[in-house]
Amino acid sequence: MKMLKIEQLDTYYQTLVNNIIKNRLTVYGIVRHVANSGMSRIISFHIINDGRIININGLLHDLLGESIAKNYTGLKISGCGMDMLFNTVYRFSSLIMPDGFIRDDGTKESNGGYYLESQQI
Repeated sequence: MKMLKIEQLDTYYQTLVNNIIKNRLTVYGIVRHVANSGMSRIISFHIINDGRIININGLLHDLLGESIAKNYTGLKISGCGMDMLFNTVYRFSSLIMPDGFIRDDGTKESNGGYYLESQQI
């Protein structure tokens, strides 16, 4: 799957990304399935915006190039030995905040990967 740049996303996804950046929304993940080998898992990704749960699997599929799962609702994330939910959100956050960000205490964080938080549900 070819990965898209933010500018190449459709208007809905661009608005969603801008809203995620503006409100610094937490990305929630549900691990739907783990392969018998433990080398991949199916995770569905969501945000809560204005009291609504929004599935962002399509957005992450377009930006990160992860495969959409065939038998489960979510993305097939390959890898093991680390928190794959954190890793996926870290990569997404790095894409949307490439120049880093200003922390709550006013200091500059040059690594945009730490902008968003992830939480497993």
